[in-house]
Amino acid sequence: MSPLRNPRPQPVVVEPEVLDAHLSLHDLGLYVKVSQWLPLLVEDVSVHDCIAHMRYGAFGEQNSEVELRAGLQRLADAGLLELGEG
Repeated sequence: MSPLRNPRPQPVVVEPEVLDAHLSLHDLGLYVKVSQWLPLLVEDVSVHDCIAHMRYGAFGEQNSEVELRAGLQRLADAGLLELGEG
C-alpha cells in the first residue's frame, strides 16, 4: 500500500490579527504552514532553517528561496512572525 499523498483537508483557524493584516492568499498559506511547523520544534528557528525546511522538507516541492524569504519578511513586517537571522 502506498502512503497517502493527499490527506483529507483539515480546518485551519487563524487569529483575527492575521486576517486584519490583509495578507495575500499566498502569504496566508505560508503563515499557516509556518505556524503549523514551528510548534513542533524544540529550539529557536532561523530564517535560513525555515527556508531550508520549506524548500526541501515536509512540504514536498521545491519552492523558490527568494519567494520564501520575501514571504517570511512580509509576515515579519506584519508582526506575525519572529525568526532569528541565522
